[in-house]
Amino acid sequence: SNSSNYGGIDIRVNSVPKEILALDQIKGLSINFTDEIIIPDEMGKIKIEEFRMYGKISDEGIERIVRMFPNTVLIINNKIYNQKKQ
Repeated sequence: SNSSNYGGIDIRVNSVPKEILALDQIKGLSINFTDEIIIPDEMGKIKIEEFRMYGKISDEGIERIVRMFPNTVLIINNKIYNQKKQ
């Protein structure tokens, strides 16, 4: 696995672990959901630079996540949202 040079957290879970919710700031986070992508509201308070997620999700679910993380580069099922203008 190349997660060491990714410089972030790379996990495969069915829901976001409490240890993640306890963090204030994350440089890179990659979550591979075993089924549906479920992002709890309290994650919105975490400052995340780049957040990748994989799993089943509706368009409404994607819109909600994009609104929750306006300053995060989001990659949902390999599609990029909120890309920073360089």
